[in-house]
Amino acid sequence: MFDFKLTGADSINKEYKAFNTKVFDATQSGLITVYSEMTKQLQKHIQDEVYSPEAYTPKSYMRRIDYGGGTPIISVKNMDYEIKGMSLTFSYEPSGRNTRYPNSKFVDGDKLINAIENSDYTWKGTEHIPERHFWNNFVDDMVGASGQAERIFVKGMNTYQPDLQVKADGNMHTDGNETIFPQQLRIQGTDNSSTWGDEDLPF
Repeated sequence: MFDFKLTGADSINKEYKAFNTKVFDATQSGLITVYSEMTKQLQKHIQDEVYSPEAYTPKSYMRRIDYGGGTPIISVKNMDYEIKGMSLTFSYEPSGRNTRYPNSKFVDGDKLINAIENSDYTWKGTEHIPERHFWNNFVDDMVGASGQAERIFVKGMNTYQPDLQVKADGNMHTDGNETIFPQQLRIQGTDNSSTWGDEDLPF
């Protein structure tokens, strides 16, 4: 009688699960790294394109950041994130609430951003305020030709798990108010490279 015994299947299954765990954990780290860097970059855009004297110095009102009249738009308190599975949602919701101007129409975050971006103000003395495209410029930097967010994401993954040797294809675009990252990340941590499409990493 000839006996045939297959061994090693359990080991392969364990290795596969361990590899998937590595990828998942590295992805979480990469997403957190992206949020951290996005926060810094958004604050930089606000400082350079809204607050700097070169951008505009108010003459008809006082900025909250100058006298403590509420949470300024540059505050990290306006920024938040949520990670679900392998997806990151970055939120920015400034408030126009201002102790000096309690009846301001720009308490709502979207209206405030629009007012700054497009110089869409309603009170007297604001006709000379220039457009300051801090939000659009921030989004362009993150997902435009420079692809900062993708590079930060990949770097965050590789820092957490260097043996994965993650690479990306740079394929990103924006769609309305949402930013889509259709990743094709090549994970080279095994003998054979693995490709993770956007259905696997809906970043």
